[in-house]
Amino acid sequence: HAVLPIFEFPEEFEKLSSGPEGSAESYLIITVPAFLKRAVEDLGREAGAAAGAGKTLGLNSPWIFTSGGVLTPEVAEKTSRVFGFWPVEVYGSTETSGIAWRQSKDGLRWTPFDNAQISKNDEGCLVVRSPYIKDPAGFITGDLVDIFDDGRFLLRGRADSIVKIEEKRISLPEVENRLLQSGLAADVCVVALEGRRQYLAAALVLNKAGQDRFRSSEKFEINRYFSGYLLQFFEHVVLPKKWRYPEALPVDAQGKKKKLEIQELFNHPDPKTTSFGTGEDIHSISAELLEKTDSSAKLELFISGESDYFDGHFPDFKLLPAVAQIDLVMRLGSRCFGTPVCAAKIKRIKFSDLIRPGFRVLLELQYNSRGPSLAFRITNSQGTAAYSSGTLPSFFFPPPPSPPCVLLPRLRNLSPCPCLPTLILHYHYPTIIYISLSFSS
Repeated sequence: HAVLPIFEFPEEFEKLSSGPEGSAESYLIITVPAFLKRAVEDLGREAGAAAGAGKTLGLNSPWIFTSGGVLTPEVAEKTSRVFGFWPVEVYGSTETSGIAWRQSKDGLRWTPFDNAQISKNDEGCLVVRSPYIKDPAGFITGDLVDIFDDGRFLLRGRADSIVKIEEKRISLPEVENRLLQSGLAADVCVVALEGRRQYLAAALVLNKAGQDRFRSSEKFEINRYFSGYLLQFFEHVVLPKKWRYPEALPVDAQGKKKKLEIQELFNHPDPKTTSFGTGEDIHSISAELLEKTDSSAKLELFISGESDYFDGHFPDFKLLPAVAQIDLVMRLGSRCFGTPVCAAKIKRIKFSDLIRPGFRVLLELQYNSRGPSLAFRITNSQGTAAYSSGTLPSFFFPPPPSPPCVLLPRLRNLSPCPCLPTLILHYHYPTIIYISLSFSS
């Protein structure tokens, strides 16, 4: 009997040999998708002489079986080029053993094995009966399916992957599959996050076509493209509100996505887009540009407790001062619309609630070039509760010769939060001067 080698590293596949020409020797390879993905990526990087060609192993009629996770059609196609065989995927579980198989070059439908009988229950979940299952009623999986007249079936995601967004039921795998169908994504994971309301967030790995298409694009432009693409299939209210574009998604040894680590991507500012890619924060407060037009912009700000805006405000109960919010508006308005900003006056300003360290807030800017004026609104991350709002009229001036300054010589119609008896004004030219204005109740 031939000894079956066990490979621990993808590069060991290069040890395989088909023997002398004309030899009938061939290999049966059994692996998991994560290992196969690493193997074809490593071998594919060893470019051949032809442009875009990768290394091939030249095996005689190998067979490849993979199970234990999802194998994307893109990885399957690369496997075919490197090994000379399109892998056979086996669908099953520890409780059921093998249920069905497919080769994704022929489509995404699964063909049940001859000894497996399938049906679906009232909830739409797959029910399996086979010699490996003792219960004659069969085993109810957690997978949603569509079963076709020819006996094959299509997986629609996990039953626990259905979430409710704004009273609308949405399947996370369906959103993921639509994004993969764009032809620009190599991998994607959509998760539901909790704020005051539940919303979706998408982590998407661009494939080569996506990287080429968006090479010179800002992140908000990529967000806008995929949001527009999804509008063909879903209502606007259920579209992902946050996007991340990592080089790879975190997976375990079986190639299954680590959902908690993916969710964690959205709990921190995106390092690739912080402060518009400059790598510089504003007083340790990071800003990520989400949307932008010629007259509007939307940014997400992470209010770090390390910001010197909090110095003196207040040792036992830190608050982001009103003037710090105005400073952020002016600085970010300057960055978004490309013009140095100073303020001659402020009107219709209102501070409705407190902003504390660790808050994640949205800043919406509206620029009126005819005024000119800059209107702003700072809200919670879902946009459902306002912290402050106002308008800065006549705010564009030629750039000063020395470092940028923020001038706030006159305030009108102040409506401070009742909990904020003191408004602190910052002069940044060249040092900080504090001016306290006390309000009587």
